Amino acid sequence: MHENEEKLRKLAYFDVLTELPNRKMIINKLETLLNSYEYKYKKIAVVFIDLDNFKKVNDSMGHHVGDELLQVVSSKLKGGLYQHDMLGRLGGDEFAIIIETQFDGDGLFEYIDNFRRSLIDKIIIGTNEIDIRASFGVAVYPKDGENSQDLLKSADTAMYKAKELGKNSVQFFDK
Repeated sequence: MHENEEKLRKLAYFDVLTELPNRKMIINKLETLLNSYEYKYKKIAVVFIDLDNFKKVNDSMGHHVGDELLQVVSSKLKGGLYQHDMLGRLGGDEFAIIIETQFDGDGLFEYIDNFRRSLIDKIIIGTNEIDIRASFGVAVYPKDGENSQDLLKSADTAMYKAKELGKNSVQFFDK
């Protein structure tokens, strides 16, 4: 019975393909942080990540290659993650990072840009050589939103601005 409960919990809060926290877990974590007294006076960043031209991979190489690509991308992103930060898969080719780590100056941009740069090398899946890039949108608490819904919306808006400006970039939310 305990084993079944654990399986159900995993299905409810983790993405089956990448084994990363899913949208529900990301939102729960963000709400927990925002409701914690400890974080009332700290910055928390939310990063939306969308793979550029991912649909072309699925359409031209097949969904099985797309699935493997998502697993490789999630592994590359996870490799650059600091201990207290959380990477999750929102669905499709969208990922999110909750950043608790505190940065000075350009440190936050540099940290996020390291994720972008980690995807630049070609990825080999079977006989396919895949060139994948991603667009990153960033929102920072409390200036870009005081609740999880507003922060996620601001990060999503910034990500679409990154795509609009040519893709493969990091864009911070700006009202």
